[in-house]
This record gives sequence, structure tokens and C-alpha cells, in this order.
Amino acid sequence: MAILGVVLKIIASFLVLLMGLLLAILLLLLLGPITYKGYTAYYESAEGEWEITLFHLFRVRFQMLEGKVKGEVKLLGVNVRAFSPDELETLTKDVEADLKGDMLVVEPSKTKTKKKIAKKEKVSPFKAKWGRLKAITTDPALKPFIKHSIETLGKIIKVLKPKVFHFHLLLGKEDVAKTGELLAGLTLLFPWYYPYGTIEGNFEAAGIGGEIYLQGSFRLVQFFKIGLWWLLHKDTRQMLSRILYNREEE
Repeated sequence: MAILGVVLKIIASFLVLLMGLLLAILLLLLLGPITYKGYTAYYESAEGEWEITLFHLFRVRFQMLEGKVKGEVKLLGVNVRAFSPDELETLTKDVEADLKGDMLVVEPSKTKTKKKIAKKEKVSPFKAKWGRLKAITTDPALKPFIKHSIETLGKIIKVLKPKVFHFHLLLGKEDVAKTGELLAGLTLLFPWYYPYGTIEGNFEAAGIGGEIYLQGSFRLVQFFKIGLWWLLHKDTRQMLSRILYNREEE
């Protein structure tokens, strides 16, 4: 019995340690700052670098040079996964092929689905379904729900808004005089864009070029709080209850 008690204590200690470790990882993911930064430029060719970091413990980085992209994933400074340009190109082609294959498979089933819907409409008239949809769109609770959802989207954009943003734009037309006219017209927007970047004219060649740099940070707990605020709000609850009620009537 004494040996069994010791074994049970060891197992219990191990489980408590494991739960504590999982809780620490969860808190780290929720409360830890996730920073991102990116640089993209296009002059004669496209190039750039994008990076997402969590406490310098986990890092994902992608680089583009001469139109080719490579990437890497690091955990505790150790390279866990590397993506070569050829590998990413092959992966992209495989995804495109899978999507095309799915489209080819789905196309015949669409016809069957239409036939099934047509048969169902004989049993359940289309007017009844349209009436339920109209009831939702004309529901007085819809307008406050849309307004609340837009406010929620604004909060998400505010969280993701970069702390640092800078751009440089290079514009040129075939005629030098037209390039000057374009720059003169853009001076009207100068008070709005000058804190964030510069716009210059390219009097040697026609085209658009430039570069963008941005940097910011956020915490996952912020999205969790926004999600709860949206879900528990009375406008959301009223709209969801109306939708569920209409489904139960069907």
C-alpha cells in the first residue's frame, strides 16, 4: 500500500506540473505581446521581409528577393522549419491544383443540388423561405446589430493598427510635364500623408514604385475581450435569438 501511495503521489505531482505548464503556455499566448513588422518595396523588382514574433521565443519570417519567397520558423532560437523558394512555389502549385480538382468535382454536384432544391421547393414553397429572410432583414433588431458589429470591427482594426507606418512612393508618366501635373495635384493631399511618408516624381521613366514599412504589436487576449463584448452584447443576443427562432420554425 505504501508503494502504491508513493506512485499515486508521483502521478498526481506530474499531472499538477503538466497542468501548470499548460496554464503557463496558455497565459503566455493570451497575454504575451505578439509583434509584427514588414517591409515591402517595388522598383525594378519586388522585395520584402515580414516577421511575426512572440517574446522572441517563437518567430516566423518570410523574405522575398527578386520575386522569390523563402521563409523560416524558429522556436527558442532553433530553426524548426525552413521554406525554400522552390518548395513554396511547389506548395502554391499543389494548392492551386487541389482547388481546381475540387472545382471539377463540385461542378456536377451543383446540378444535382439544384434539382434537389427544386424538389424541396415543391414541398416547402420558396415564398415561405423568402418570408423568413424578409422577416430577418426587416427586423428592428438588425440595424442595432449591424451598428454594433461595425463598432466591433473598428475595435479589431484599432488593435491591429501599426504603431509605426512609413511609405515612399515614386510616380512617373511618359511625359515629364504630366508627371509634374500629377505631383502638383497630389500636393493637395500633403497635409494628410506627410506624417507617414513621401511622394516623389520619376522624371526618367513611367511607372509606379516605392516601399512600405510597418510595425506593431497586439495580444490575443484583446481579441478575446472584443469577441466576448460582441457576443454578450444585447444587440447580438437579440439578433441571434431571432435567427435561431426562425430556424426552429422551419
